Amino acid sequence: MARIDIDTTPGSPSAKITLTTDDGLTGTMEMAPPQMLEFIQALGSAYATLTADAPTPDLAGQKVLAVGNANWLVHSEIAEQTVGVSFYHLRFGPVGFLLQMEQAQRLRDALSVAIDGSKSLRPKLH
Repeated sequence: MARIDIDTTPGSPSAKITLTTDDGLTGTMEMAPPQMLEFIQALGSAYATLTADAPTPDLAGQKVLAVGNANWLVHSEIAEQTVGVSFYHLRFGPVGFLLQMEQAQRLRDALSVAIDGSKSLRPKLH
């Protein structure tokens, strides 16, 4: 498996990324933040393609890379009868998800309970 080293020197306008193969071949590239974000999104698209037929893993027990105090947007997709939630994740850039109306209502209800102080409700949102 290839090894990836990323040098992010404080104050530098770019990151230096070095890839090393099992055979010892190396390649290095420098990326400014916009290029790095584009690269991360391209990797995400490639991952989604490679895992398209795999079942969605259970979220319980998984490490979650959470973001707080994010700029977010809720929007309706009337034609598809879905509700979208989008936000800016500092590690991945703009991300979002679509919920079917029934899922959106379950999420609304779960948030209402959480806001009211209940800690016992753990709904399945998938």
